[in-house]
Amino acid sequence: MTRNLYFSIPFYFEEDTIQLPCHGDYAYWLSLLNRFITRADRVEIHCWDGEEASLDDLFAHCANEPYEVIREPHMTRVQITLSPAFTNYLRTSSINEANHLKWFSLSLSREGSLLFSSEHWGTEFFIPHVREDDAEMIQREMPPDSIFHFHEPVSTEGD
Repeated sequence: MTRNLYFSIPFYFEEDTIQLPCHGDYAYWLSLLNRFITRADRVEIHCWDGEEASLDDLFAHCANEPYEVIREPHMTRVQITLSPAFTNYLRTSSINEANHLKWFSLSLSREGSLLFSSEHWGTEFFIPHVREDDAEMIQREMPPDSIFHFHEPVSTEGD
């Protein structure tokens, strides 16, 4: 049986806008990224207006990669084809000098299908059709008091 997994970690707000993990460490996020990025061929990153430093850093590192920029009201979305160099950048440079995740959201996909979604600066997650070994690892490695919700995918057949 295939299930979807939504989970969140305990967080607090900084300056009433940015969600940060209560335990102050992103080791769990890097573990998730490392697990799912090997299956992906594309990443989509979202940054809010005002997060120009994160966008500038992102553009400096994806200049040699195929990418597309989608500007929306108050947000910029960047879709990038993953290469070994850009994958390494994400693995080593997603945390800024203030020890905050740089990206409001980061989604990994393969051949157009979502594999992993990290939202709200790495405090909320969605994994469609989660494998049992992935679910076990996630539940084991997430911070204490994380909330996990499994649900069956909604069928769109016959609509």
